[in-house]
Amino acid sequence: GRRPCVAGNPATIYLAGARTSLVRFNRIRGATHGTSTDPSCHPPNAKGVYLIGSHDNHVHNNEISEAGLGIGIKRTSYNNIFELNFIRDVQHEGIGLGSTGCSPETAPICATHTNIVRNNIIVRADVGVGAIAVPAPTFFDNHLYNNTLFLVGSGIVRGEEAFADTN
Repeated sequence: GRRPCVAGNPATIYLAGARTSLVRFNRIRGATHGTSTDPSCHPPNAKGVYLIGSHDNHVHNNEISEAGLGIGIKRTSYNNIFELNFIRDVQHEGIGLGSTGCSPETAPICATHTNIVRNNIIVRADVGVGAIAVPAPTFFDNHLYNNTLFLVGSGIVRGEEAFADTN
């Protein structure tokens, strides 16, 4: 039989504590939880690429489709570059940045900062690029520019101080 869908933080490519990694030229379609064999299992938070606690990585030239979220970047992730990715048909954010689980007191050790999100194409997503519900001291100086967003519910959704500049 098929293994059932299970809750969690699933991703097809999952980088935890990674540094100086290169993720490129991947075609990811239908991200599911890693232990599920059910092709209809698409948990809403299933990601194509996910980084947590990772820095100085380069994620580029990937194609991601039919996922809950295209690329997820979470707490303690910094100095990463996300560029030239084609993301389509995702339920939530094409690219989502956050520092969930951080507080102003823990900001120096768990902040998400100085990431670059540029030259990506996002088609058919609820949100093109999102940085939602993050306290400002834990999320700062991220750069977002030259991205193409098409048929998205909301283009850019951001918390206070989330992006250093937005063009």
